[in-house]
Amino acid sequence: MSLKNDTHLLLYLVGCGLKFREIDPNLIVDISESRWERIYNIAQEQGVLAIVFDAIENVLIPIGLTKKLKFKWIAAVHSRENNYKKQYNTAVELASAFKKEGIKTAVLKGLSISTYYPKPAYREFGDFDCFFGDNYEAGNCIAEKLGAKVERDYYRHSHIIYKT
Repeated sequence: MSLKNDTHLLLYLVGCGLKFREIDPNLIVDISESRWERIYNIAQEQGVLAIVFDAIENVLIPIGLTKKLKFKWIAAVHSRENNYKKQYNTAVELASAFKKEGIKTAVLKGLSISTYYPKPAYREFGDFDCFFGDNYEAGNCIAEKLGAKVERDYYRHSHIIYKT
C-alpha cells in the first residue's frame, strides 16, 4: 500500500479508525513530525480528527509523532466529546420542549448522522437542524420562550441560538 501523499495517509487512517482495516504500524513508522502535523490539521479541518486518533492511539508512538502533538490530539478529542455531550443534551432539551407543546420535531443532518458513527461523539457538528413541519412559527415562538434568540431572516429557515 502506498501512502505517499497526505490524502492517502489520511484516508488510510480514517479507514483504520472506523475499523474497516487493522492499522499496519510499519506503514506509519517513518512519517515525519511535519507530516503528522499536516495530517492533524487536515483531519481537524475535515471533522475526522477523533476518528484518525482512534487509528493511532494504541500504536506505540510512531516515529515523528511527538508527545506534544499526541497530547494536543488527546485534548482535541476530549474537547470534541465534551462539546458533543453538551450539544446532544441541549438538542434533547429543545426537542422535549417542542414535543411538550405538541410540535413533532424531525432532527436532521449532524445529530442524526452521528448515530451511524462507531462513536457518535466523534461527529463534528455546529448546530441542531430540525424541521417543524407546519408548525414553523410556533416552534420559533417556543424557542424564544425558552430564552433562545431566533433569527427569522434566513432563506427557508430560522437560526435558533440557544445556550451557546
